[in-house]
Amino acid sequence: MKTRVLIMLMSFLFAYNANYAVNTVSIAKNANDSKVEAKTLELKKTEKNFATKFKDTKLFKKIKNALDDTMLILLIILALLLPPLAVWLKDGKKATTLFWITLILCLLGGGFWYGWFFGGFYGIAILLAILRVLDII
Repeated sequence: MKTRVLIMLMSFLFAYNANYAVNTVSIAKNANDSKVEAKTLELKKTEKNFATKFKDTKLFKKIKNALDDTMLILLIILALLLPPLAVWLKDGKKATTLFWITLILCLLGGGFWYGWFFGGFYGIAILLAILRVLDII
């Protein structure tokens, strides 16, 4: 998913050069549908070649690493607020055993504002979620 978003973003940024704009205008002026379809297929092949070449560049790898770091930070923040949701997202949107454990601990704990004993369950759920987000468990 992240790779597709990156490819779409980069193709949007780099593919709209003057040649691409001229081709798009000439396609719009053509009345014949078969020529339009042929030109559209040619442009799609060009964009696909561009995307495959762009995946190998250093810029793509830097952007991907930056997005991974951002996603990790957001998952850690989410683990502090809603531990079961962070575990669920990290596990690929699957209800794993750790998800159910953190969900039960959160329901038993009720949050930190209900006292130190019951808040301890919520704290354990947060700890488990952070360990899962960081790939320690």
